[in-house]
Amino acid sequence: MPGVLADGATSEECLKATYRALELSVATLLELGQRPPTPHWKRERTAQINIRLTPEEKLVLEEAGRQRGFKGVSDFVRSSALQVAERP
Repeated sequence: MPGVLADGATSEECLKATYRALELSVATLLELGQRPPTPHWKRERTAQINIRLTPEEKLVLEEAGRQRGFKGVSDFVRSSALQVAERP
């Protein structure tokens, strides 16, 4: 959820603190009569863009996506582009 941050001395403590921060954020939204945002993975994707690549570029992106566990090059390109676009 955007804007929710936490830390901890260990990765386990950080994870617990993050879950607690998320719980508090959702509780606050509900108390204010608001709804938490829908997770990105639950939103229906209806818009489409097209990009042109060389065959070599396509192979590079397909391999990079596979190495990172993506099912296809489109999901990899989408995820990578959104990470770059959302950086301040």
